[in-house]
Amino acid sequence: MRARASLYWLVLLSALSLGFSVLHNNGALSPVEDIILRASNPAQRMIGGVSSSLATTLDDLRRFGELRSDNERLNATVAELLAEIARLRVTARENVALREAAKYVRQNPELALVSARVVGRDSSNLLDTILIDQGESSGIQDGMAAVWRGGLVGRVVETTSNTAKILPITSVSSVVNVSIQGADTDADGLATGRSHNHLVMGQILEDQNIEPGQFVVTSGLGGGFPKGILVGQVVNIRTTSTSVLKEADVRPFVDTNRLDTVQIIVAGEGG
Repeated sequence: MRARASLYWLVLLSALSLGFSVLHNNGALSPVEDIILRASNPAQRMIGGVSSSLATTLDDLRRFGELRSDNERLNATVAELLAEIARLRVTARENVALREAAKYVRQNPELALVSARVVGRDSSNLLDTILIDQGESSGIQDGMAAVWRGGLVGRVVETTSNTAKILPITSVSSVVNVSIQGADTDADGLATGRSHNHLVMGQILEDQNIEPGQFVVTSGLGGGFPKGILVGQVVNIRTTSTSVLKEADVRPFVDTNRLDTVQIIVAGEGG
């Protein structure tokens, strides 16, 4: 029974296939085929569009991955170059400072200097000291003057065998005997440190003729510093009705907050 049914369906399908083939060859199925094609065209276009969009998206993702890799490589290169530039700048600054120190020594043959690097700072107390990498083994002792390019930095206040601490002239605990270089005479006084890299020179007699722009140097009085080291420049002068003395605001020649190297005067004329 099953064999007959299978044979029946085989004969029927063969007859239908033959019939459709004959109708197709005769063109009788053309209207039906046109309808089917028209109905299927939107679906074909949609499938084609989806395939094209998918291909474009995959291509964009591939290109994005390549661009991201290129960007990461460029960022790494930029970081390396910036690090190299920073290193070269530090080296250049140190070389300039050493040349200036050598020049200062040539111009002041009576002085002997020891160059040192700034390796730390201590702002935990009022002293606000600068730590350097040279000490007693290099001949540095307490009270010696520290300079940078011929300008006064401060004085040594503590030493070990291989290190020393410098009290900057801008520290509130610092007092330096100084003179304002006038056209005819100098005006003596005391320069004390203030915050924000600022000095105030006091004890100036009222009849002393001083003006903004004049240079302030160490006077050599009181001991500790050789005479004539550049300290700064007068920027403002104040007088009060209750005192016969004047004060001058002084801008230091050396920015003690930005030092990489210093020189310690270990021998020379004291004042």
